[in-house]
Amino acid sequence: MAINDPILLDLPMPIRTPRLLIRPVQAGDGIAITEAFKESVKELRCWLPWARGNALTPTEAEILVRRFYADFILRQALHLGVFSSTQLIGMCGLKNFRWDIPSCELGYWFRTAIHRKGYATEAVNALTKYIFSQIGIRRLVIICDEENTRSYAIAERLGFTLEMKAKGIVPPGPNTDELRLGRLYSRMSLENLPELNVEW
Repeated sequence: MAINDPILLDLPMPIRTPRLLIRPVQAGDGIAITEAFKESVKELRCWLPWARGNALTPTEAEILVRRFYADFILRQALHLGVFSSTQLIGMCGLKNFRWDIPSCELGYWFRTAIHRKGYATEAVNALTKYIFSQIGIRRLVIICDEENTRSYAIAERLGFTLEMKAKGIVPPGPNTDELRLGRLYSRMSLENLPELNVEW
């Protein structure tokens, strides 16, 4: 069923898993994002065009997180920080909402130091449960570069269906305008999603 007034959606936060806390980024988070980005920038620049410019200053990052929080209030996009203890270890974003379906796209990046520890899979699992159970989304999409094996391994691990491979559904790589091959995964329900204790 279409969601006619998404600004009225009740979106309780934070989301908690056995190891993580997930919440909208907000005033005061700029420094944490700057530190996480600085640590991971070499890898992020391979896949994310916004990471290829000059590094954000703490002030610029603080302006950005306050704009992100405004997006959350307006339900235009949900920019969520993923925290382990008190450290920001990654970001997840819900964007490209189609409230008439309703559907959206889920994107994510995690700091290099925490790779191979299952945090990203745990966070995406938790958000998938939240998106279907709390928001009422009927179609959830993850789009990854064909060469970004770590990213699409998460989608496959969590039972998303590979709908297609196509050129031009992901941004060009650095220093080129050549169309790259991307993968589009989707889920229509929580069926067969791995078990995880999630609260909100």
